[in-house]
Amino acid sequence: YDLIEAINDIHRGLIELHQQVTLTEYIRWCRTADSLHKLQHFSPTKAAGIAALRTIIDALPDNDRRYKTREVLAKYIPEQLSYVIVADAKDRPVQKREDVLICTESSHQQKELMSKISGISIPIHPNAQIQVLDSVIWTKSAVDMTDALLTAFAAKAITIFEGSPGRGKTAVAKAVLEALGLKCSRINLSPTTTVEDLFGRDMPQADPEGGGFTTRFVPGPLTQAMNLSTQDKNQELPSQAILIDEINLAEPHLLEVIELF
Repeated sequence: YDLIEAINDIHRGLIELHQQVTLTEYIRWCRTADSLHKLQHFSPTKAAGIAALRTIIDALPDNDRRYKTREVLAKYIPEQLSYVIVADAKDRPVQKREDVLICTESSHQQKELMSKISGISIPIHPNAQIQVLDSVIWTKSAVDMTDALLTAFAAKAITIFEGSPGRGKTAVAKAVLEALGLKCSRINLSPTTTVEDLFGRDMPQADPEGGGFTTRFVPGPLTQAMNLSTQDKNQELPSQAILIDEINLAEPHLLEVIELF
C-alpha cells in the first residue's frame, strides 16, 4: 500500500507539471518500483522515485528532465542522484571510480557492485573485471548512464540510451557489463538488418550419407544468448547480456519484433 501511495503522489506531481504518463510507461514504472522495493529493499518512496526517473523522466529532453526531477522527484530520490540529474555539467567535475561504484560483499558472502549514487547493488560473477571501470572517464553523463544500467539490471528490464555520438554510451555499457562478469552479445543494427540476422535462419547443408541436401537452423546472436541463458542456475545472477547499437538505423518492423522479444 505504501508503494502505491508513493507512486500516486509522484503521479499527481507530474500531472501538475502537465507530464503525460502512458499506460505502457505506468506499467513499467510500477514493475520497476516493485522490483527495487522487494529485491533492493528500498523504501517505498525511494523505489517509486528512482523508478519514475528511469522509466518516465529519462525520456525527456535535458531541460525538462532537470526541471521535473527538481520539482517533483528530488524529495523521493537520493540527494546524490538528484544532484547528478539537476546540476549543470560544468558544476559536476570528473570523478574517481571509487566515488561512483564500489565492490562490496553481502551477508551471504556474494560480491556485489554497488552504486554510491543510488545505493543499488548487483551481484557479480567470479570472472568480473572490476578494473575495467578505471578506464571510464567519470563525467556526469557516464555516472548517470551507469546508475541507469544498474537500475535496469535490478528491475530485470531493458534500458535505452539516446544522444549524439561520442558521449560514451557503448563504452560505458560495455565496461559495466564486463565489471559484472556478464557475457555480452553486441549487435550493430543497420537499415538492412533483418529478423533472420538476429534470430537465425535455415541454411542448406550436404547430407553426410550422400542423400543430397538438408536444412538446419543456424541461430542468430539473440537466439544464442537466449539458449545460453537457459543454463543459468541462479536467476539472480544471470550470465548473459545483450547490447544493441544504432537502434535508430533499424526498420520500424524490426524494432517491433525486438520489443516483443
